Amino acid sequence: KMISFQYITFNKSGKEVFKFNGFKYKVSPYYLINNFGKYYLLSNYKNDGASHFRVDYMRNIEILDTKRIPIDTIEYFGKNFNISKYINNHIYMFGGKVIDAIVEIENEQAIAYVKDWFGTNTDIYTKDDKIYAKIKCDDKAFIHWCLQYINSIKVIEPLYLKEQIIDILQTNLDKYKTK
Repeated sequence: KMISFQYITFNKSGKEVFKFNGFKYKVSPYYLINNFGKYYLLSNYKNDGASHFRVDYMRNIEILDTKRIPIDTIEYFGKNFNISKYINNHIYMFGGKVIDAIVEIENEQAIAYVKDWFGTNTDIYTKDDKIYAKIKCDDKAFIHWCLQYINSIKVIEPLYLKEQIIDILQTNLDKYKTK
């Protein structure tokens, strides 16, 4: 069955408020995913792919009479959807597009970071005495992961992500330089 719920956010005072003035989402629910101790509902909203909702932010949940859309009929998920593979590709539950990226690993300890986070979604190799990893991940999560390990890795490809990271670093460097 489909479900409906309202979703919260927080105002400038840190008080809980309904997102979009109490709008009621109607989704086809598929999986609950534990990500860093937070539960997320993997669902389909408006038949346009995957939507993630933090379960603890959902309010006034109702089970509707409407049947949910079967996951294998949604193009984004595909006929052979694999939840384990999906979780490996979406390490932070951001829901970006899955890309192939290449990073240079600047110290051998970082190989463990890559394997811990990406497991079988990575290929570690050496070329010209440098260590590289080819990683499959959603692009939004990948940027955050790269920033987390910026002292140990360097993005090589795709170029647009490398440029986004440069912009993020420059903006924040400027922010911290101002008094």
